[in-house]
Amino acid sequence: MTKILATIGPESDKIKDLLFILKKTDFVRLNGSHNTIIWHKKTVENLSKIKKEINILLDLPGIKPRTNNAKDIFISKNQEISFYYGNFRRKDKKIMSIQLTNKIPETKSKNKFFTISDGRYRFKILKANKNMLLARSVSSFNLKPKQGLNIPFSIFDERKQYEIYVNFLKNYLRKIKNISSIGLSYIQSENVIKKIKKKFPNLLVVSKIENYKGLQNIKKICEFSDGIMIDRGDLSAEIGEDKLYDAVINIIDNSKAFNIPVILATENLTSMLKNPSPSKSEIFSLDYLQALKIDRVMLSEETAISKNWKIIINWLSKHLEKRKKSQIKKNEFLKTQNFWEIFNNIKNLRTVLFTKKGYAISKILENKEIKELIVFTDNQKLHKLNMIRDNLKSYLINKFNNEKLSEFIFKTIKKNKKAIFKDINDPVALIYISNPKKKSRANTLQFVFKEDFQ
Repeated sequence: MTKILATIGPESDKIKDLLFILKKTDFVRLNGSHNTIIWHKKTVENLSKIKKEINILLDLPGIKPRTNNAKDIFISKNQEISFYYGNFRRKDKKIMSIQLTNKIPETKSKNKFFTISDGRYRFKILKANKNMLLARSVSSFNLKPKQGLNIPFSIFDERKQYEIYVNFLKNYLRKIKNISSIGLSYIQSENVIKKIKKKFPNLLVVSKIENYKGLQNIKKICEFSDGIMIDRGDLSAEIGEDKLYDAVINIIDNSKAFNIPVILATENLTSMLKNPSPSKSEIFSLDYLQALKIDRVMLSEETAISKNWKIIINWLSKHLEKRKKSQIKKNEFLKTQNFWEIFNNIKNLRTVLFTKKGYAISKILENKEIKELIVFTDNQKLHKLNMIRDNLKSYLINKFNNEKLSEFIFKTIKKNKKAIFKDINDPVALIYISNPKKKSRANTLQFVFKEDFQ
């Protein structure tokens, strides 16, 4: 069953909130790109007070450049913005300048556009160099603090990436305990993973697939990771929305091949940030990917900064439970189908059926290779119906003893062994329902011999 990975944030960090969340999930996430280390320390301590063994994923700030604004900035449509790294600033003060946290990455192709905030807001590139992007906004929006830039087909410096992770973890783990796993952003190959695991052997490594280089090397990344996170927002912004579907299927297939868990991230229920229920497309996407055996659905801003976070996590928890029950029914159906596939391979044997409703009779008679069908039932109406058929023998017996069913079946066969065992050395196929309950179907097949009933 797919479960929840909930992100803790300013809207959900109170003790009572954490108690509520831990009733819905046993796995929580902290985003290292947001909030102070003091906030993280206090949150981890509160989580540990509630539950001693708590599974906490720390998502590390990566190498992707983010906007360094401390407050919301309104950006209007067609407004020109200069995004810069370091000390670079435009002389033209009429153009707004926004500083970036990291260097602008190299790319394998010349881009005309880039996006901000997981592909939500688009900018046309007017001028670019290694420390600056001059761009025009395609729409009007509020730019939240620390939003990431997605530049298609980016190539990141892995040496610098490793350095960022190690420095952050050394500082973080010196002050905060009980972190069980870490999320590594923009993993492009197995190289950084191997170094981090050697440096911090007690931490589980969840690799985030967010760009085309990571997609190219997905097999090797899965081989050395403890889990995979699919960041659909960053990934689609980096490789193009038209390639996202095939990319997600590819990532899931490789993760399952290496038997590691898959976390589905980004915009799972963002419509619920303002609405009491999700969109139809969100529900369909969740159900479809759940059918592909996703292990965790991650709630990010949905539980970290939304006023609706309780409504959101409640809805998802109930929905996943409904899907679980639906899957159980489906599995029972598949088991039944497999049961009859096995039976249909039986040839030239008598078959004995113990049944109340007779649902299995038509299934058994589909096998044209059986010698004879013998039916034992306590249902008088079914017995009369069976008497009309010319391809089976029917016996009306006393009421089934469900509490001692195996003993009851054994005694009935022994009493009628002359009719059942015509050939001394040949086994007989015995079909019945083990642990009978409402709407149950034949689910037990075994072979019995005459010598078992002496």
